[in-house]
Parts: sequence; structure tokens; C-alpha cells
Amino acid sequence: MNRGRSGLIALSDGVRAYFEANRIDASVPAVGWRQRTMWTNEGPGGGSRVIFMPGQFDGGLDSRPLKGGSFHKARQTHDDPRPLVWWARLATLSVWAVDPDRPDDEELQIAATEDLLEKAVSAAHNAIDPVTGSPVGLADLIWGDLTWVRPPSDAAFGREILLTFTHGSALFDLPIGIATPQGAVARDPPT
Repeated sequence: MNRGRSGLIALSDGVRAYFEANRIDASVPAVGWRQRTMWTNEGPGGGSRVIFMPGQFDGGLDSRPLKGGSFHKARQTHDDPRPLVWWARLATLSVWAVDPDRPDDEELQIAATEDLLEKAVSAAHNAIDPVTGSPVGLADLIWGDLTWVRPPSDAAFGREILLTFTHGSALFDLPIGIATPQGAVARDPPT
């Protein structure tokens, strides 16, 4: 459980740590939408990356609102602090991959993208938040629709897949001693 941390940031951090530990040659930049449009992502011979973005993102560059998920009643536990609600957070995984050895071969670019997608899904499933040591993938992930983004005119820039998913995580109350304080002074019953 990631008390006090964004579940999506914890998931991204866990995937980054998994990639580093398994020597997967792709970056996992900060969570957000701006990283997707950075020029460093589009150069021939480089730029393979996995980016987590809040909301159900369709690849557009306008400022339309994005669906962010829904809240549900949290399971009752004896945890302190106790979970208030369960957030079924909609998010999008952008996977951009490049095969730098044969940049003009479109088939190899597609294969590289599918390969990186497979590694990203495996990393998300096995992600451990490096800050808290808690698992943040596993049963908390429900994979959704996959969209291929239309490629640039030159196949050397690679390919991109957008994968929508739901990431479940709890939002917590204050610690029980603060949320439900006990009376400090006993009153005498009325006479």
C-alpha cells in the first residue's frame, strides 16, 4: 500500500527499477503528458521509452478533459490509517520503440514496439515501489484497449502504442488517533 504516494508514480518508479535491474534498454521518464512529445523520444537510433500518463489518453494534443477513473467503497480493514475509498484510476501507458539497426524497415519497428510493450506489461505486473517496498502491480492492474498511433512519415523514428489500463489503489484517512480522537476529559453524569 502506498500511503501518501501517488499509486501511478509508484507504479512508474517500480517499472523503472525493474527495467534497470533487468537491463532493459528503454527509459521510463517521469509520469505525465509532456514527456511523450519530447524530441529525445523521436530521434533515429534512440528514444525507446515507456511513459505513464494519468487518464484515458487518446494521443490528441488538445486540452480536452481526460476520464480519470472512479471511486468505490474501500474494503473494511483494521489498517491504520484506514482506506477510505478505492480509486479505480484510468491511466495510459505509452510505449515508443525504435530498432536503430534497420531504421527504414517498418516491420522491424513494429516488432521492436511489440517487444517493448511485452516487457513493459511484465514489468508493471511485477513492479515493486522502490520507496515503500510494496507491490504496486499484480492484481491492481486491469489492462484495456490498445491503440497504434499513426507513424511519422519516416519509419526511422519508431512506432508508438497507447495502452489504456486501470490501476487500483486506496486513498487513506488520517491515522485513527487523529481521525477519531478519544475524549481527554471525563464528564460527570448529570445528577
